Amino acid sequence: MISINAGSVPRKKPEHPMNMTPQQIAAKPAGEDQITRAQEIAGASPVLQERLSTFLASGPTRGEMADFLSSLRSTAAEDLLKERIEAICRVAGIEQPSGSDRLMAMQIGLIQEQNTILQNGIARTLNQMRVDAKADNSDSLFTALLGGTLIGVALAR
Repeated sequence: MISINAGSVPRKKPEHPMNMTPQQIAAKPAGEDQITRAQEIAGASPVLQERLSTFLASGPTRGEMADFLSSLRSTAAEDLLKERIEAICRVAGIEQPSGSDRLMAMQIGLIQEQNTILQNGIARTLNQMRVDAKADNSDSLFTALLGGTLIGVALAR
């Protein structure tokens, strides 16, 4: 037979995150989801991996981890930008790029990104025109042809 001690204090259920204030959530220990995300951002960079392991050794809270993730993202983005600029310089045959060489490489990288965005936008637009032209509404055929012609003229200039 199981007996229940009448004098024992009932255990308090852990609070559901929806019932907690942001300050209470931020004070909890860093979660596995945050740690996994930090590892993804750090990637194979030994410098970022070292920063992450040092930070994790301090036993951070969720709030501290959120701030750390933000700084880690900006550092990772900065490193990626530097790598892309150096790669463009190497392709151009510049082994020791000057400041102006790096600026020119950054402009080339921006133009490449803009071209990619433009190509994706045109592909989506043309695909939508193709779908509209196949629709039962025959009026959309003229709009699709006109749109394709205008885009072609714009690109030819």
